Amino acid sequence: RAVEHDLLAGLVHPARGLAERGTPQHSFPLAGLARELGLPTWPAVHIGYHPTGPDDRAPTMWSIGWPLLLAPVYKLGGLTAVYWAAPLAGLLALGVTALLVDEALRGLERGVRWSVAALCCALVATSPEGSERLLVPMADAASQLFAVLTLWLLLRGGRARSSRSVLLHGALAGASFGAAYWVRHPLLPLGAAAVAAVLYRSPRVRDSRGEGEGRKPWILLIAFALAALLVALPDLAYHKVAYGGWLNSESSEWFLLSARNVGRALSGVLQQGLLRREETGYLAPLVLYGAWLLGRLHRRAAVVLGAAFVGVFAFHLLYEALRPRDLIAILPLLYLCAAYGWVNAWRRLRWRGTPGAAALLVCLAVLLSTRSTHVLSMPWRTNVTTFGHVPADQARAFERLGELTPENAVIGSMLNSGAIELHS
Repeated sequence: RAVEHDLLAGLVHPARGLAERGTPQHSFPLAGLARELGLPTWPAVHIGYHPTGPDDRAPTMWSIGWPLLLAPVYKLGGLTAVYWAAPLAGLLALGVTALLVDEALRGLERGVRWSVAALCCALVATSPEGSERLLVPMADAASQLFAVLTLWLLLRGGRARSSRSVLLHGALAGASFGAAYWVRHPLLPLGAAAVAAVLYRSPRVRDSRGEGEGRKPWILLIAFALAALLVALPDLAYHKVAYGGWLNSESSEWFLLSARNVGRALSGVLQQGLLRREETGYLAPLVLYGAWLLGRLHRRAAVVLGAAFVGVFAFHLLYEALRPRDLIAILPLLYLCAAYGWVNAWRRLRWRGTPGAAALLVCLAVLLSTRSTHVLSMPWRTNVTTFGHVPADQARAFERLGELTPENAVIGSMLNSGAIELHS
């Protein structure tokens, strides 16, 4: 857990650096002292940072997008305000998720769409992976926000009637996609959704379009690509300055990507994450049923959302150290299917009036309550454990350490050095 505390500090330190000094790079004075004494400089750097340069500064191993968003928050309210940033991003993600559901299920009655949207948002809000990450200023909620926003804009742009509207939605979707890239680089395969939005057209739409109408999907894709590139260019320039090359990324874990990891990663992420009973384990039949309904009744939305999910999920399966939290950005797509399946099943069973139908209705209600109890009881639990979370007693210990040591003291620590500097 000490490693997790250091990695989390690697997100907050750049935000504080941007707010106070205008640079995300962190200063490590001890590295300069170690260099003068002929000692290795690596032990003087927190976990989650690259080696220091001649100026004793080092960039973080995290994508810079989230610290950029945290910087003004830190400037306004310090570390306390930073801890509210992830919950705020989570709330915004829920709002956009509702819009995405409403757009994906167009053609259904408004009441049905809103019912599915409300249930989908409730499921996302009570996801263990998503909700537990809101306790710390991780980038997961922001990545989910921009991923869902990108997909909603692509679906909206796909049914826009005027070229100007198509261009606008394509550009906004591309900008949102670029923001998702800034926050989490592994979300690049999300771009498959834009390609799917252009290549797939139902026969009815394809036959009804004139020559000018047929160019609109390509306008969407071109606007999407150009806007995404424009938004991503400053990050690529940052890579050049901080890491020595436009395509040199923050992470040093590229060696963990291999096709040999697919089977093990898939088994691990299903058993430890997606198929947990508190996640989608109890809802798996409803996810499959909802996905079937989506593909049968809303083909274009199914193709676009399916391309996004498969693209991101397949890429992540190459990662040897894959964890369920890495997929938080695309979890709303699974819950969209689960909510659609649940609402459709409930409506069908409600009117039958048979004992069997009544029993199934009870089962549907029990599935939801049983699945969500774990998260709903979180405020009353004293041992909430999540990535990078510093318990109250440990936070007090860090503060006490700061009180007991002089301001310029050198503190030796095998781990937790980033958290010690942040909290002490």
